[in-house]
Amino acid sequence: MRKSYDGIEYEYIDPTGNITVLVTTLVDIKSQPEIADMIMKMEPTCEQVGFVGFSDKGDIKLRMAAGEFCGNATMSTAALLCDKRGMSEGESKSVSVESSGCKDLVGVNITRNKDSGDMHIYSGQVDMPLPKRIRRCDFTFRGSVYELPVVEFDGISHIIMNESVNILSDMEAEDAVRKWCDDISADALGIMKISSETISVSEDKSNDYNIEINMRPLVYVKEINSLFWENSCASGTTAVGAYYVNQHKGASISLTAHEPGGVLSVFSRNDGHLILSGTVYFPL
Repeated sequence: MRKSYDGIEYEYIDPTGNITVLVTTLVDIKSQPEIADMIMKMEPTCEQVGFVGFSDKGDIKLRMAAGEFCGNATMSTAALLCDKRGMSEGESKSVSVESSGCKDLVGVNITRNKDSGDMHIYSGQVDMPLPKRIRRCDFTFRGSVYELPVVEFDGISHIIMNESVNILSDMEAEDAVRKWCDDISADALGIMKISSETISVSEDKSNDYNIEINMRPLVYVKEINSLFWENSCASGTTAVGAYYVNQHKGASISLTAHEPGGVLSVFSRNDGHLILSGTVYFPL
């Protein structure tokens, strides 16, 4: 849905409930946090703001308001380009996105689905950036020490808090994520709270393990002081996938994550790459 305010044009997009605004008016980088703050006050359901423009490396460029990486916004940017250029139902296109928080171009495959009422719908598959490292860290909070796995990407890190260590209330997690972000010197930090998980051996041999989880993502971006219980988190879901691959010593996995806004899926290819799948909705 295209909107405008005070000369700033933007698109309101729904990637698996993680409401994203993409600003299409060219905005100076120094002004982007201020513009993002203005838009988020105007759009109370918006969870994040990105700025799109021309790329001399890929098909389109995306910069998030604080320069972090966001998988859902990357998928939305690719879908936006396809939507503007026009696609037939069932048609697929590959898009390369130059994204903030990522050194390399991000490859996205977009497929046009059947429209639903006043909604254009696209399926997206993103060749997600691989984590720089996965490690366990000791985190302190209110006198207690928690040893938790951290998956680190360029631009954002994620703490995996599965059901065996899901020890913080929501309010405590909101306080902890700010402190822990500083503790590990991260630009942005997520806590992926997993409330249930089922792991089974794959029967069709397409991968080694099928994993199904229920998850609620909490994401804090330091530069713009943004804190949200997001309806879905693509980089966080990918972090969980990378964590499970690491736990199973490089085995291939297929992860289905049930999140408040819908389902995101991750599968690992034989070359180790992690492919994230989701849905992008464009209100007309």
